[in-house]
Amino acid sequence: MFISKSSCIGFADSRIFAHSPVFQRHRLCFTRICSQFAPIDYRKLGEKYVQRFGIYNVYNLAARDKRYLQQLLIDLIENCRKLEHTLLTGSRNQVATRFNRGNKPQLKSEAPEKVDDFLYECLTKNNSIRSFLLDKDNEFILRKYLITDPIPKNENTIKMISSYVSHAINHNAPISEKLIYLSLRQLLKNEKSVPFDNFISSFEIVDLLYGKDSNYTKFLKSKFIANFIIPLSAVSIILLPLSQIIFLSSTYLNIGLMLIQYSMNIGFFLLFSSNFFLKQTSRIKWLNGTNWFRCIIHQNELLMINRIITYFDEFYDLNVENYHLIGSSNSSKNNGLKSLNHFRANNNFNIEFFLENHIDDIKEINSIDQTKPKNEEELELLKFIIKNLRNRKMILRTKETERQFYQFWSTRGENFEWIEPDQDPAEMILLKMYKK
Repeated sequence: MFISKSSCIGFADSRIFAHSPVFQRHRLCFTRICSQFAPIDYRKLGEKYVQRFGIYNVYNLAARDKRYLQQLLIDLIENCRKLEHTLLTGSRNQVATRFNRGNKPQLKSEAPEKVDDFLYECLTKNNSIRSFLLDKDNEFILRKYLITDPIPKNENTIKMISSYVSHAINHNAPISEKLIYLSLRQLLKNEKSVPFDNFISSFEIVDLLYGKDSNYTKFLKSKFIANFIIPLSAVSIILLPLSQIIFLSSTYLNIGLMLIQYSMNIGFFLLFSSNFFLKQTSRIKWLNGTNWFRCIIHQNELLMINRIITYFDEFYDLNVENYHLIGSSNSSKNNGLKSLNHFRANNNFNIEFFLENHIDDIKEINSIDQTKPKNEEELELLKFIIKNLRNRKMILRTKETERQFYQFWSTRGENFEWIEPDQDPAEMILLKMYKK
C-alpha cells in the first residue's frame, strides 16, 4: 500500500512546534508538495514514526515535546485506519489517482488485516513508544486506537489491553475502568468476526484481567490484605496488653465484655452482609455459598460478565422486552435465539418458562422447546455462556419484567389491573414536538 509523502497528515501543529530546533532538523512531512517526490510504502512511513521517537527520551520530556509525541501517535493511528478503510471499501483506484502523479507506482493490493497488525506492531514493538503509549496520561491515545473505524480485530484489542494492565500494575498506576469497558464494548460489536467469536473474545478479556490466575487479581488480593488484614492485626497487637488490664480489674470487666460483644457483632455483619461490600447487578449474581473473599476480589469480573449478558439480552435473545421487534429493521441481530432463562413460544402458542432455579444442567438448553435453532452455532453460543457462568460460580438473575410476565401468565391475570394513563402517550409525544 502506497501513500504520498505530501498526503501525510501533519504530525503536529506547525504553529506550536515551528520554533523547536529538534523538530526543524528532523521533520518528516512538512515539505512542499513537489511532483518529483515518489510515494512511500506504509511500512516505511511507520518506520519514520518510530525514528521520530528515537530522538526523544520519553521518561524525561518537556510539555511541548510530550504534546508533539501524543499528536504523532494519533496521526499514525489515523493514517493506518484510513489506509485500512480504503482497502475495505475497495476505492483503491480513486486513491491511486489522487495520490500518484505522472508515472508513479500504483497502489499495491494489501490485505486490511496486514495494516491492522502493522499498526499494533508500531505501537508495541518499540519499547519507548510502548512505555509512552501505556502511560496513564496518554489514555486518550489508547481510546483513539480502540474507537477509530475500522476498529482493530479482537486479537489485537486483547493484547493491547493486556499490555496496558501489566504496565499499570508494574508502575503501581490506577487502571481506568472506562478504558476496560470500552474495549469490552468494541469486542462485542466487532463486525470483523462472527458473533460467537466476539463473545469468546469478551470472556477471554475477562479472564485475562479478572481471572483467578491473572496478575491483576493477584494484585487485588495483596491490596485487600494490605488494606484490611494488616491494620486489623496492628489494632489487635495494641489492644492485647489493654485486655489484660481490663479483665483483671473487676471495675472494667463489664466494659470489656461490652467491647467484645460489639466487635463480634461488627465482624458478623461484615462477614454475612455481602450487600455492604458487593455491587448488585441486574442479570447475574453469585451462587449461594460462594466464598465471601472471592466475591470481594472478583466483583469487577461480575460486572463485566453482567455487561456481556446484558448485551446478549438486548441484541441476540428473545425476551419480553424485545419479542415484538423480531424481524424488524431495528433488530437485525436478534433472530429469535433460544433464550437463557426466558419464555419462548412455538407455533402452537405453547409457552414454557425457565427461571434461574430451573437451569440445573446445560443439557436442558436442548429441551427448552421443540423448535430447532437456525444453526448449531446459536446453540453452541448458549452452551458456552451457561458453561462460563457455572465455572465462575455465577447464576442468572431473572429480570423483574420476566417475573411479572410469568406471574401474570401463571395466574391468568389475577391480582393484576389495567390502569389507564392520565394522558395518551401519543399525545404527549405530539405535545413535545409542538413545543420544539
